[in-house]
Amino acid sequence: MNPWERLRPPGKIEDMEEEVFTNVSKAAKRISFRRNEVYTARKRELARIKAAHRILRKHLNRCIDIGKAYIGADPFYRDILSLFFKEDNIISHYKRIKGLSNILDRLLETYSFKISKARNPPEMAKYRKEALARMMSVVKRRPNLIQFFIEIHRFASRLPSISKETPLVIVGGPPNVGKSSLVREISTAHPEVAEYPFTTKKISLGHVTMNRHVIQIMDTPGLLDRPMNERNPIEKQAILAIRHLADILIFMFDPSPMRYYPIEKQIHILNEIEEHFTGLDIILVSNKADIKEIDVTRYIKEKVIETSLLTGQGLDELRSELYVRLSRLTKTL
Repeated sequence: MNPWERLRPPGKIEDMEEEVFTNVSKAAKRISFRRNEVYTARKRELARIKAAHRILRKHLNRCIDIGKAYIGADPFYRDILSLFFKEDNIISHYKRIKGLSNILDRLLETYSFKISKARNPPEMAKYRKEALARMMSVVKRRPNLIQFFIEIHRFASRLPSISKETPLVIVGGPPNVGKSSLVREISTAHPEVAEYPFTTKKISLGHVTMNRHVIQIMDTPGLLDRPMNERNPIEKQAILAIRHLADILIFMFDPSPMRYYPIEKQIHILNEIEEHFTGLDIILVSNKADIKEIDVTRYIKEKVIETSLLTGQGLDELRSELYVRLSRLTKTL
């Protein structure tokens, strides 16, 4: 499961400030006059600074939860997040947020004591104003730190929620071979589809039912023909998915006249994957069979399933092959 999908992000600084102002006023109004003016004033001022502390602490706690989720996340999620946010920054910012929380706690303790010892309402009001100013200063002076966790949450919460107990099939290959269209055709996922390369910028997950068993199927960004260490973060999402998650890889070729790469380069990408992921179960698919210009089987000795997402050619054969491979894998289908 995605460890961030149920977490809430912290608010922006201006939103925190408005929330503090609103709740401080409400906290004081909820306390009716009791005993005498000094007693009532003390209760109201304490309620005000406690409300401010509670609101600010709530937002810092959300930052802490986001950082804590990274620390305890599955290696796949940690590696994906580290493509876009440096791990050292995540850890150091997490520690800094915890430090800010401790400062807020100390300020609450300090000013609660001062207000409890103050002799008259004006003195209490003075300490309350100091407390609120200093508490707000703790977060207002560090807007970039708060924004960092907002951005992490925005990215991480949108990652697919993956079950390690359910078989997972990765659909991969060069750009514009029809990966997203295939995933849309055979699963519940709805990745963006377009007639130009590099449409897919992130991984997306769908599900397909085979003989009453649910299978996960993942669309991945296109892989370029270049060494593994030269791949960009978008490509590396596909590599990490294969490394951490793939039970089976459907590798797709494009033999059409509009292919992005010559067939030799497409095969080179496959060879590199096989070299880096020894023993990976791979189903080879030559898509766009209705307009193919090249017969991929002339270049590859292994079985290649020819498909066309326009005519439906080969899709039943692909489903059958996928079912056979998964049956061997799980022995439960």
